[in-house]
Amino acid sequence: APLDEAVKHANPHHFIVGAQSSLPVDAAGNPWNGSWVYSHGNLISDLLDNVVLESTGVLQKTRIYEMSSNQTFRETLAFLIVRDNAHQNAFAKALETLGVEWGKLFPVPNYDINKYPECRKYVDM
Repeated sequence: APLDEAVKHANPHHFIVGAQSSLPVDAAGNPWNGSWVYSHGNLISDLLDNVVLESTGVLQKTRIYEMSSNQTFRETLAFLIVRDNAHQNAFAKALETLGVEWGKLFPVPNYDINKYPECRKYVDM
């Protein structure tokens, strides 16, 4: 039966509600909303939040990368790692143009995305 596949893959709700199409939810099934939007009314504070969030994204994705040996999965994560790193660098540059020496404020990033072979081609783009 079609639902057997959904049950086997641990997300029958997705199959029942959305017939496996995309749903406006996060990976945990929580509806998308604005709870993840941070606005302090201060540009520097907002940019600092963005640097931290993008750095956290890179760290989490590199941990997941290291948990798998599946080449296709690693290739996908490599793109996402480099994308988050680029966003982090953009926010960091914006902070620097505002006179913020953010690197002295907190020591991020403390990782080297070049150690992941699949990342190199995206870094070189």
